Amino acid sequence: MRRVALAVLAVLLLALAGAYVFYGRGASADVDPRVPEYTAAPATLKASAPFEVLMRPSSPAPKIVVYAFGIGDREPNPLDAPIELLPDGGVRLTGSSRSLTGAREARIVIGTASSIHRFDDALARAKSGSSDASIRVVTLAIER
Repeated sequence: MRRVALAVLAVLLLALAGAYVFYGRGASADVDPRVPEYTAAPATLKASAPFEVLMRPSSPAPKIVVYAFGIGDREPNPLDAPIELLPDGGVRLTGSSRSLTGAREARIVIGTASSIHRFDDALARAKSGSSDASIRVVTLAIER
């Protein structure tokens, strides 16, 4: 009787583990969803004025995370500019002219939480300026 109960318990545990892998974690959980291309308005910032940039996705976007950096002569620096995630997947970035000090351009890194695991991942993308299907980098020129 005890052997039968253990065998049934083992089968149930295997079934639960299989259900977790199939339903709980999902087959596509390990694959980053595609992040659409983003367009920014305006495409150029003036270093002497406060700014507001609105970035819109070219198609519906998954849940995203966003980091903004100023690119100058040295390492990228995080911009002191609030980032607002909009319900349609858009992004609004606002800031003062002081946040652009020393920067030649701004780079906004947009990706999913599964593609940008930590700040250093976003910093590396800001350095390279390269985009792919899971992380987009929007570059804005800064006029002096």
